[in-house]
Amino acid sequence: MAPSPPVDLSLPVTEYRDCKSLEEADETVKKLFSLESFPGKKTGHHLRNIMREEVQRHPLDVGSMEALIADQTARIRRLQEIFAAHPRNRVLKVYLKELIDKRKCFLKYMRRWDYRRFEWLLEKLDIVYKAHPAEYVLVGRNKFGELCFICGQHCINSLPRQAITTDTQQLLSISQVRLSLFLLNSEFFSL
Repeated sequence: MAPSPPVDLSLPVTEYRDCKSLEEADETVKKLFSLESFPGKKTGHHLRNIMREEVQRHPLDVGSMEALIADQTARIRRLQEIFAAHPRNRVLKVYLKELIDKRKCFLKYMRRWDYRRFEWLLEKLDIVYKAHPAEYVLVGRNKFGELCFICGQHCINSLPRQAITTDTQQLLSISQVRLSLFLLNSEFFSL
């Protein structure tokens, strides 16, 4: 995914963009109402508006799927830049992952409903969509249980059958020897 486009910080804030008295004002007043003197949150709002305007169906469209996905994409890109500067911020990381998952869900529905619009949106917003896998393999948090079972199944499936049969025969013979030794020891100590 491409980073967010560079922003001209001399532009006025979104709320004062159409203000005619600001256009006629002095340079210091323009600078006070520019993105440069406002917090970074306003720059994020500006980027979201730009990205939303690219895909809007009409000027007041803020609730269509395209507008919502564009809004989320702008947020994700802005948060990724912040996360690159502060990689230890775990709350931001969780929020970013939740936002990415939510957008992926919206893209999945959009793909199902209107594939042509979905492809157009991916191209317009420069997004790469990776579909969910057909099957999910659930691995529990148990340290040894399910994970070891899955690893064991993978190892068994990757080994040739002949090696498995020889290994099992050797293990059976070893276990029989140990069992006979155990029985002898138990008879000896019981006397």
